[in-house]
Amino acid sequence: MQVRRDVIGESLSSCNRREEAEERRSENRTLGSFRRKSTNGVFGVYGPKRGPSAFAEVPGVIVRAFGSPVYMVAGWPPQARSTTPDAALLTPFHGDMLANTIVNLQGIMGFFSFARFFALVALLPFLVNAAAECRPSLPLPYRVLHQFPDPTYLQSLYVRSNGDILLTTAWPKGTIYYVSGPTTKSPKVTQVYQFDPEVANVTTSIIETRPDVYAFFAGQQVHLGIGINGTFGVWELDLRPTRRRLNPGKAIVRELVHIPNGGLLSGLDVVPDDPSTLLVADSTVGVVWHVDTVARKYKLGIQDPGMPGPPWAATQFGIDGLQYHKGYLYWTNSFEARIYRIRMTRKGFAAPGAKGELFKEVRSFFLDNFTFGPRNSDTMWVATNADNRLITVSPDGNVTVVLGEPDELTVSGVVQPAFGKLPGDTNTMYAITSGAFNFPINGTVTEGGKLIAVDTRGYC
Repeated sequence: MQVRRDVIGESLSSCNRREEAEERRSENRTLGSFRRKSTNGVFGVYGPKRGPSAFAEVPGVIVRAFGSPVYMVAGWPPQARSTTPDAALLTPFHGDMLANTIVNLQGIMGFFSFARFFALVALLPFLVNAAAECRPSLPLPYRVLHQFPDPTYLQSLYVRSNGDILLTTAWPKGTIYYVSGPTTKSPKVTQVYQFDPEVANVTTSIIETRPDVYAFFAGQQVHLGIGINGTFGVWELDLRPTRRRLNPGKAIVRELVHIPNGGLLSGLDVVPDDPSTLLVADSTVGVVWHVDTVARKYKLGIQDPGMPGPPWAATQFGIDGLQYHKGYLYWTNSFEARIYRIRMTRKGFAAPGAKGELFKEVRSFFLDNFTFGPRNSDTMWVATNADNRLITVSPDGNVTVVLGEPDELTVSGVVQPAFGKLPGDTNTMYAITSGAFNFPINGTVTEGGKLIAVDTRGYC
């Protein structure tokens, strides 16, 4: 009987081993493999839409995410941004924090069934997010995409949905440029349109109002930043392929709305519920115009004490950058170095009873244009122009210098930032400069305006 029990026990043990082996083979057939070796000690959470599994290697830890939409990826190389559709979802974590936080999952495999392990892995993103330590790397890295001759004052940029960029200039002439392939090593810059100086010698903000159709400002100035009242208007640039075929080789440009009561027009945004209606910042008059590009009419939109320039300023220049963001209209008052906001309706007017409020006063000589991001987050990225610095303002009001110094040409006279829109490029911030044209470094040093690309992943 004892022999028989041994035989039965051995048979059962053999059967169990066969079942376990089959389960492992089935598991291996189901799983793909995805390995990245750490190159910089940085770890990330990645959410690809393809592939049933992923592997990540950390000291003493192997994480297998069985069918989970969130994977742990070690040392994701920067070049993967341009080849991986969802690379924008990477979130940096420091390796030793991750290793100290996560227990050895290989050991866990000995105690948990496959189903329980699957449930545990599903919780990993939450555990990592709770324990991750953000370690900023400043100043942020950047590269110069194109530099124009000195003097060239780049005034505005707009990133198209296809990743290309439109630029306008305020000096020496009113010109629009097209930058194709900014994510490549050799972007191509083409002049799209240049105004006859008798019509306009300055172009300022530009924005898309419908696919491939853009609104921008043009007018006359006696000197940079000193516009001639009554000469500015809202113009249209039509880049639709069907229209271009009618006029091959020529951009279609026309004036939509002339604003005889206005001064130098600077900041520009669209009304949330109607992109054909514009919010137009008038730096000279110190108001926001409400412009209907379809009816081709304008009227006073918002008038607030935080919009006119201070009486002590060198020129009559107040409200500058302007953007609607999550229920508020934000704007910079350049010489005050202050950021204001007012609650808005989605029709482009101040909410009933709303008044402008000071959002942040910055220790800077000047503030220019700004944007929110990446991916429309609540961090504000602000160009300081005269201070030659790019700064951020966090939602709680903390100010951080992320690139540049007052005595450096790094971002000399930085005018405007804007984030990339292509998948894998949303952490790239494009910025234009004036080359310190208006405020030379140390009183004498200038350069031609340039377009740069800043990798913002080191900011947190």
